[in-house]
Amino acid sequence: MTQLLLAGEAPQTVAERVGSTVETIMKYYAHAVPGVQQRATERVAALLFEGPA
Repeated sequence: MTQLLLAGEAPQTVAERVGSTVETIMKYYAHAVPGVQQRATERVAALLFEGPA
């Protein structure tokens, strides 16, 4: 699961794939993925200030 998150797969997709919940994925695996919060912040900023790609 960590590898899927590292590859950029959405937590919802990972959870569905392994038969789990997003909450469980985030609780146990997301901490192992460096930069998750930074990437999310950058995506929101890009959407807000640059518009959709």
